Amino acid sequence: MKQLKPEDIFRLRFLSDLNVSGRRAAFVVTGLDRKKNDYRSAIWMYDGKLKKFTSGPRDRCPRWSADGKRLAFVSERGKEGDTGIFTISPSGGEAEQVCAFRGKIASVSWAHDGRAIFFTATAEKKGGQKSDVKVIRKFPFYFNAKGFLDGRETHLYSTSLKGRIHQLTSGPVTVGQFDVSPAGKHIAFTARKDEWDVYTSDLFVCDTHGKHVRSVTGTPAGYGSPSFSQDGGRIAFTYRAPGKTIFQHSRIAAVQTSGGKPEELASPDRNPGNSVNSDSRVAGELTIRWSGDGRTLSYIATDGERSGVYLTDVENGKWSKAVDFQGSVEAFDIYGEDYAFIAQDASRPTELHTLSSGRTVRRSNFNSAISSRKLRKPEHHSFKAPDGTEIDGWLLSYSSAKKSPGILEIHGGPKTAYGDAFMFEFQLLASRGYAVFYSNPRGSDGYSDNFSLKVRQHFGEGDYGDLMACTDFFLRKARNIDGRRLGVTGGSYGGFMTNWIVGHTDRFRAAVTQRSISNQLSFFGTSDIGPWFNGDQIGGTPWENPETYWEKSPLKFARDMRTPLLIIHSEEDYRCPVEQAYQLYSALKYFSREVEMRLFPGENHELSRSGKPQHRVERLRAIVEWFDAHLK
Repeated sequence: MKQLKPEDIFRLRFLSDLNVSGRRAAFVVTGLDRKKNDYRSAIWMYDGKLKKFTSGPRDRCPRWSADGKRLAFVSERGKEGDTGIFTISPSGGEAEQVCAFRGKIASVSWAHDGRAIFFTATAEKKGGQKSDVKVIRKFPFYFNAKGFLDGRETHLYSTSLKGRIHQLTSGPVTVGQFDVSPAGKHIAFTARKDEWDVYTSDLFVCDTHGKHVRSVTGTPAGYGSPSFSQDGGRIAFTYRAPGKTIFQHSRIAAVQTSGGKPEELASPDRNPGNSVNSDSRVAGELTIRWSGDGRTLSYIATDGERSGVYLTDVENGKWSKAVDFQGSVEAFDIYGEDYAFIAQDASRPTELHTLSSGRTVRRSNFNSAISSRKLRKPEHHSFKAPDGTEIDGWLLSYSSAKKSPGILEIHGGPKTAYGDAFMFEFQLLASRGYAVFYSNPRGSDGYSDNFSLKVRQHFGEGDYGDLMACTDFFLRKARNIDGRRLGVTGGSYGGFMTNWIVGHTDRFRAAVTQRSISNQLSFFGTSDIGPWFNGDQIGGTPWENPETYWEKSPLKFARDMRTPLLIIHSEEDYRCPVEQAYQLYSALKYFSREVEMRLFPGENHELSRSGKPQHRVERLRAIVEWFDAHLK
């Protein structure tokens, strides 16, 4: 097998944002542009044959009109700073611009009669004297991947096909997902009105002119993915019950469009959405699809190492798997009487598939350039934690050497998961002779609610034991791993755990901590989610509970850290702010430890997944070089 290089990331193609009309599927293909150090995206269509449908370079969000005669999409063509909505005939030809918007359009949806298009967008700040001084009056005052929040809010808009734009929502609200009723009378949308609580939203309904806005449930909670039934009489959605932990599983429920008490439709003790980690995707939002007869709902959920399309019977709440793909389903839509979906697995990045008459067929081959490397699939195993809890784990190794260095990878979240999805980083390290092993310790998604909540207010306890048990298990299972040449790395919560591990054991010879947390006290006041995340996951506030906050801070154990440590952090990471890296680096320098810090300008918390292509290459190269220097 030809050894992978960090630059091979330019071979990847990411499929996303699938939308179907009849048996025509439109979707987005995104690639990395080496020359421009940017991303390029275009819309493709599958109608029995695969063809490129728009030229790009930044086209996205394809949406079919109800009659299937036009396809709307969002593009950044034209004047710099403008985002436009365009339409095009399914037979091809030139796209026609509907409107230009000064700002960022998030998503679009047609009016049922095809005379208007609705969209959510964040407008650029208007007028006034130009100044580089930031005036802060709200909290959070910045948000990861959005920057400083200077009074710009995400609102709901409509545009006529002649480009007349109307703003439908107003005031200090941030609109999330929305849906337009098939009858064309109502819009359902989620919105956050309280600037203080980023985890709480409400579900609203208004008419298509933005009038008569009302809360459907009357109880703010964590709402998402509104979807009208075909007759427009009911709205399905996800929600987290108010007053509980922010990391509880969401539920699928429905409510009458006219209002009333929501009815929970399914409670399979699995979380809706795709939580399986991958560094080779364009992430999308969870969508719920009603069947034509209104009897079932389809949506993606994570179960163990895989995510698939699941079906809920509206009448009895029974839960079944509709698309049983051996991997990770990224997006889906109803395709005739069956499904079209985008999916990946651990040895092949995203491709388009169809499921018809119980038979799944792959319809695209966009990632043949990387798949031709004959990449291996990891071995799945399960093992027991010290308290008897069963944990899923994986081993990815190409080496036949008697003694290979090993690397423990730790996912973020903590409520995400590893599983059957493509990780370029893992394949890169394995191809270079490392035995890469990883697991889903307690706190991970894809299992019961109880399992995912076991780390709440217990960081560095059972989760640490699970990760050490994972290391012990694979040292026994894979006898070719050299226990004297072990590395550990992870990002976000995985970075926290990397810091925690090197502060509590010297068994690892090298470590790479990425976008990490080192000090829970300062994280509370500097992270865009700090008060809510730490208030829930650590407990209380630094004023009420300072001892626990410091006890759960890896920085407390800096004098015990002797493992050579590489710190990777983005300068515009507002989720785990860069001050977390500064503090850890300074402490280790103070104690004369071997430490190096790599700071990535202009990048945020998503560096490994959507950072500038050249920065992604440099990040991967830094990880490889650090481990090569210390483990080989």
